[in-house]
Amino acid sequence: MHSPAHGSFFGSVVLLIKTTVGAGILTIPGAFSETGYFAGTLSIFVVSLIMFSTLQTLQRASDKSSALAHIYQEVVREHLGHGAGLIADVTICMYQVMSCCAFLIIIGDSFHRQLANLLGIDDSLAWLTRPLATLLFSLPGFGLCFYPRMAQLSKFMGFGVAVISVIAAFIVGDSLLGGDIAAGVQALPSRWDGSFAKLSVFAFALQCHIAAPRILFELSPDLNEKRTIISMLAYGYIVLLYTLVGYCGYRKFGAAVAGNVMLSFQGGWAF
Repeated sequence: MHSPAHGSFFGSVVLLIKTTVGAGILTIPGAFSETGYFAGTLSIFVVSLIMFSTLQTLQRASDKSSALAHIYQEVVREHLGHGAGLIADVTICMYQVMSCCAFLIIIGDSFHRQLANLLGIDDSLAWLTRPLATLLFSLPGFGLCFYPRMAQLSKFMGFGVAVISVIAAFIVGDSLLGGDIAAGVQALPSRWDGSFAKLSVFAFALQCHIAAPRILFELSPDLNEKRTIISMLAYGYIVLLYTLVGYCGYRKFGAAVAGNVMLSFQGGWAF
């Protein structure tokens, strides 16, 4: 029986998945439209190997650090000096704020029509529904910030992983059961410069390095030797999820797929 303050094996896998996967998964089909489905799948696999190896390097650095080794910035500060730690503080703060903004914009794009219909808002006030949807979805996340340990969030994160998995399943099912492949679907990119530019999208979608030291630090002591297996399971599921959503979204809409794949479905929703 694990203490609530310590992370379990399955709970830590779920936390790593959820800190990596978010609304950005809906942008993967758009990236596949630039790379082609084969090159896109290969890119996800290669980038995931790079990100996994750097995560292991970060974990080894954390193991050799002080009691604050569960904080990414402190690991940087201890190994590279105070100046590097300060740069990490500022960079991570800006990165997290911009990431939250990007995810909330995607959520607002996906749900504002449904919110307008639910509240009976007419077309003249439709512009209010996007910021309102964004605000409503941000409130639960704000409340979860008061938990002192990430291990305590595993049940909530499990729900988040389930929701993302269900959305992914509908995208995959709608594509594979929906009939013909869209015109213009290619295995390889027509322009390699655009394909290389999308590597940053995959790298962004596959990083969990800021939260990972703390998640793995909070593991129950008897699970410390299984940290690599936990990371492998999390990345394996993430790669599978991204590959299926990327291919199936691109397969259904071809080069016309929207940056947020949900907007490509009629009415902005898949079901």
